[in-house]
Amino acid sequence: MAYLMLVILVLEFMATALNQVGYSEVATALWKWYSGFAKNDRLYKKDQLRAAIVQLRQDISQVSSVDEFAKWAKMRRRLDALTEAYDQISKQA
Repeated sequence: MAYLMLVILVLEFMATALNQVGYSEVATALWKWYSGFAKNDRLYKKDQLRAAIVQLRQDISQVSSVDEFAKWAKMRRRLDALTEAYDQISKQA
């Protein structure tokens, strides 16, 4: 009986901690830990591409497509190339 109560207490504590921290933060931390532990080159490349895509999207959002069209277009082409590479790696099993 005491064992069951201890299990319930631990589960409640974990659920509360997950709600406080946030699922996305926990999932991101677990993914980074797993991909670092797995030492898989494909996962490493996928993580690098995802980080580059996120950074480039932030940079593109700060550039005006009307005022700085050449810079925006160059960044957009790079984003398209990175996204295509990410999709190709994601499709591999």
